[in-house]
Amino acid sequence: MPQRTAKSRTKRTATSPEASRDAAQVFIDGVGREMSQTWGRVPGLAGRIFAALYLYGQPMDMEELAALLGRSKSNISVNVRTLIELGLVEKAWSPGARRERYAVGPDYGNVILRAFFRRLGDNLESNRRAVQSAAELLETIEARSPEDGERLAKMRERVATALRFYDGARTLYGGFSRSVGFDLDFTALVTSVTGLLTQRGRKPRDEEER
Repeated sequence: MPQRTAKSRTKRTATSPEASRDAAQVFIDGVGREMSQTWGRVPGLAGRIFAALYLYGQPMDMEELAALLGRSKSNISVNVRTLIELGLVEKAWSPGARRERYAVGPDYGNVILRAFFRRLGDNLESNRRAVQSAAELLETIEARSPEDGERLAKMRERVATALRFYDGARTLYGGFSRSVGFDLDFTALVTSVTGLLTQRGRKPRDEEER
């Protein structure tokens, strides 16, 4: 009899509201930290907001997010705007709601990868503009300083190589975006590629060499 009581108590503890809150906290803190470290532009709080909206699977307003995460509404507001700009969070209109609510799509992989590719495109364009400006500036300096022509010519050649890379990467990215848009099911793609790699890894070595 005492053993059944102990097991029952253990089971209740494992499924208690406190236990589920602990699990939610682990997910929210872990995903928030990882997003901040990986994305750079995403503050830790923004990552935690994203994780909370995804985990609970329902739209929330500023007050709800502030109460859930223990932060001020102003901090929540700034970080929600960052997430919206990155395409990670969207506004969700609820009938009769007086406050704006925010939500994350149900497919974690698609949300993350679509936002990642948008960010990649922005970074490629920004870096290309910087390299183009450097190339133009070097041409101007080289024309004004013929005595330093050899050193400047080498620098200009390296900058030109970098510019060719960004031009090619921009063309590749643009073609990819036009071909598949952002309606591509990235989760299905990752699953398919992973399956193919796993199958290939199981093949005998002599089969791979044929």
